[in-house]
Amino acid sequence: MPAFSNVAGDTADPKFFELVVRGKAPDDNGNDRPAFQVYRWFKKTNNAANPTETALQGLIMAIIAGPMGDCLSDEYVPLNAKARYMDDPESPVVEGDAADAGAISGDRAPLYEAVTMRAVVDARGRHFRSNKHFSPIAESATTQDKIATASLTVWNALKTALNAICEVEDAGGNIWQHVVLSASRCQLQDSPTEFFGAYITSYTLNGELTTMTRRKIRSAVTLS
Repeated sequence: MPAFSNVAGDTADPKFFELVVRGKAPDDNGNDRPAFQVYRWFKKTNNAANPTETALQGLIMAIIAGPMGDCLSDEYVPLNAKARYMDDPESPVVEGDAADAGAISGDRAPLYEAVTMRAVVDARGRHFRSNKHFSPIAESATTQDKIATASLTVWNALKTALNAICEVEDAGGNIWQHVVLSASRCQLQDSPTEFFGAYITSYTLNGELTTMTRRKIRSAVTLS
């Protein structure tokens, strides 16, 4: 399906759903640092009655949580999952279970190192670029700056799970499609909201590790 634009939010029958999973992991100084696993936006493509936020969140997490935990260091601790319908800016956030903790024991790679999945989108342009970064990861899962060959099985399983949430059917027969939204062209602060984005059709796994600069600990400078 092509990119969509100027889609007005429907407060009576919401069409857009947001999901963010929040966790934590200790940094090298022993301080807890946030570790978000963001699955973010979904768009309803038909008009059956919506499930509750908790039900839709649970449906998506049942697909993604286990494979995600299998890929992460056991220093990753899930805290909660936050879900909401986005059409009404004042819709409350509903908290739920963040499910699986990290499963891989042993030394952890630096928190700024991550494995990336690139979203394949059915539209072109800077508004539609999207990547998902997964961290913290175990050192045993890496070889220098790449995913270790022995770890590709679990990362490919996570990719399969991400592909599965590109189109999800709820118990009422609604089809929810995974989408990317343009931060600069959507209007989400005031009602009526307005959405501009494109559909994610699949994900590809980047075999090389990426660096998340904002997670690096800044070195202290002492002035004499």
